[in-house]
Amino acid sequence: MRIKLLTLSILTFFVSCDSAMTQKTNSAYTVGKRHILPEEVQETSGLIKFNGLVWTFNDSGGKPEIYGLNLTNDSIEQTIIIKNGINKDWEEITQDNTFIYIGDFGNNQGTRDSMVIYKIAKASLPEKGNGEVTAEKIVFSYPGYKPVSLAVSMSPYDCEAFVVMKDNIYLFSKNWLDGTSTVYSLPKVSGKYVAKKITTLGTKGLVTGASCQDNKLVLIGYSSFVPFIISYTFTDMNKLSDKQSVRYDLDKIATYQTEGICFDDSKILISSEKTRSPAQIIEIVLY
Repeated sequence: MRIKLLTLSILTFFVSCDSAMTQKTNSAYTVGKRHILPEEVQETSGLIKFNGLVWTFNDSGGKPEIYGLNLTNDSIEQTIIIKNGINKDWEEITQDNTFIYIGDFGNNQGTRDSMVIYKIAKASLPEKGNGEVTAEKIVFSYPGYKPVSLAVSMSPYDCEAFVVMKDNIYLFSKNWLDGTSTVYSLPKVSGKYVAKKITTLGTKGLVTGASCQDNKLVLIGYSSFVPFIISYTFTDMNKLSDKQSVRYDLDKIATYQTEGICFDDSKILISSEKTRSPAQIIEIVLY
C-alpha cells in the first residue's frame, strides 16, 4: 500500500517512545545485488523462492496472478492466473512442502467483512510456461473484529505478513496506531475461521512481510522511511517473543518501501515497490 504521511507522522511518534521490548539491535549486514523489476510488477508485495524462481505479485487491485521471476536476467519466466481469485488487496505469499498460500488480507481502513487466503497445490503448477489454477479458500476474521471505516490508515486489523508452520498459519498484523504486530493463528485447511490471538510483538514499525526457514523467522517492515528486518530464533511459534529477536535497521537502503521477504540459501531477498526508486528485489546478508 502507498504510504500515508499523516499515519507515518503518528507512527513516528509511537516508535520513538521507549517500550518494554527486549529486542537486541545489530547493524552487521551487507547489501548485495539489486534486481530492477519488470513493469508488470511495480506494486510487488510478497516473495517466495520455489522451483528455481522468485515468485511475487502486485498488491491492491492488481490482477489475480503470480509471477515467477528469473533473477539471472530479472525477467518474468512464468505467469500463473488464479482462476477463482480476486485481488482485493493481496499482500503476502508463503508456502509449505505441497502448497502455495496467497494472503488477500490487506485491511488498511478496517472495512473488510472477512479476509481470504488462497491455497494452491504446487502439483497444479506447470513446471515451465504460463498456466491457470484453481485455489482452495481459507476465509477468516479476527476475534472481536467489527468493520469500521477509518479516515486514514489506523486499523489494528491490517495484515501484510504470514507464514505456515506444521498445521497452522501464523499472521503478523500491521498495527498502524502503535507500530506493534499482533500474532494470530489459523488452521491451514480450507474453511471459515476466527483467528486465534497468540501474542503481540514490539516491532516498532509497520510489518509488511515474513518468511520462515527451520527455526528462523524474519519480519520485514519500515519505520520513518527506514526499512528493518527482525530475526527470531524459536522452538515454538506459539511462544514467540521479543526476547528471541535481533533487529537490523537497514539504514543503507533508507527511503525504500519494503514489502516482501524470503530466504534464499545463505542470503535474504527483500522487495520494494516503486516509490522514489524503481520496484526492485535486494539481496541482503545478515551477520
